[in-house]
Amino acid sequence: MFTRARAAGLPAHLIRDAGRTEFGGVPTLTCCAIGPADAAAIDAITGNLTLY
Repeated sequence: MFTRARAAGLPAHLIRDAGRTEFGGVPTLTCCAIGPADAAAIDAITGNLTLY
């Protein structure tokens, strides 16, 4: 996701959890933030993801 978003010229950032509560002290990538950008541009990257 992150690589595709950046390649499409969208602002994107990886979120790394410090691991102090759930990951045994191991910093872990937990999220990819994309935007702000036009919804259609973001959907081109994330549109195949299932919403729960």
